[in-house]
Amino acid sequence: MIYVGHEGTHTASHFDICGSVGHNLMVQADEGCSALWFMVGREHADKARKYWHKHGGGNTSLDQDNFSISAEVLGLADFPIYVFEQELGDLVMVTYIYIKLLNFRSQVKVLTK
Repeated sequence: MIYVGHEGTHTASHFDICGSVGHNLMVQADEGCSALWFMVGREHADKARKYWHKHGGGNTSLDQDNFSISAEVLGLADFPIYVFEQELGDLVMVTYIYIKLLNFRSQVKVLTK
């Protein structure tokens, strides 16, 4: 899959139902471009689901890829949230169960699962 992200776009917080390992390589990007990945490990899945549900409102679901939560709210969680900054040429291995992504400037990424 090819993903084109523009500045200010994001991937909704979601649960990786397949439990697979994703590979995400940034192959093209504007100067100064990066993407921030927020991930939660499987060992904290129950806490994360409850936290997301508490702070997400009524019409969102981690299972339906339509949930958005701010980095500021994620920073207040009482469980580890791993943050990775991806720049041009970086390969991100997605092995975590809950994922959120924020894009800064335009970029092209190649994704596999």
